[in-house]
Parts: sequence; C-alpha cells; structure tokens
Amino acid sequence: MFLEEGKMTPAQYERLIKQLLEIEETLKNWGSPRIVLLLDAPAEVLRQRILRRSGKALTPPLKWFERVRDYFFQVLPNFPNAFTISTDRLSPEQVAAKARMLLEKRIKHDQQ
Repeated sequence: MFLEEGKMTPAQYERLIKQLLEIEETLKNWGSPRIVLLLDAPAEVLRQRILRRSGKALTPPLKWFERVRDYFFQVLPNFPNAFTISTDRLSPEQVAAKARMLLEKRIKHDQQ
C-alpha cells in the first residue's frame, strides 16, 4: 500500500520485503520461527468497526479496506507460520480462544 500510495519507492519496498524475509529465515534457522496471527473480517465489517471507533472523517473508504485485505492475502503465503482467524461474528473471548488453540497446536507440533 505504501508503494502504491507513493509513500515509498519501488527500491525501498523491495529492500523492506527482502529484509523481512531474511528475518523470517533467520528466526526459522534458529529454531524460533515467529507466529503471525492475522485477525480478519470482511472489508465492510472492518470498515464499520473503525467507523464506530473513529468517526466518518477518520475512516478510510471501503475500497481501502478491500485493498488492505488483498495485500495481506497476497503476502501471507510467504510466511508459513502465519494463520488467519476470522473475527466476524465472534466475541473477543472467542477470538482469543481460537488464537490460543492455534498457538498451542503449533507449539506441540514444533516440540515433536
């Protein structure tokens, strides 16, 4: 998004992505891979949540939320320890329980 919106150059973007992938590879080689949890919901749900918190003047348009979700889903396959949790129609407690379950499964898998 920063690249598309002109907030960084293509060269800066490429360097950033390479650095992030190097960090992920280093952590993996050390036996301490990072686990990333992406809390997701449909774009309209995300927009409504921000609208309620920040008001209309500070809430980006729906298209922005759609783009953000698209970017995350394009980048996510590069990170094997990334998991997506849908928060749509779930209470914060249910989201936390789901996250805990995923993390515990991953820890057990890594210990085997």
